[in-house]
Amino acid sequence: MEGAPGKCHALGADRHGQFAVSLWGQFRLIFVPNHDPIPHLDAGGVDRSLVTKISITEVADYHGD
Repeated sequence: MEGAPGKCHALGADRHGQFAVSLWGQFRLIFVPNHDPIPHLDAGGVDRSLVTKISITEVADYHGD
């Protein structure tokens, strides 16, 4: 996921554990790492350098939520 196009970023609040990349306008491709277990950093959070598989959750404009 490191260096992925589309401004890949972690989401928070009710979307904790999800990530998003920009598509067009306010629309985002939302996904989660597809690993068991999910690789974590010692300091917390997902170790993005070890994520090699994802599951796409949705394409949405969540900015009005």
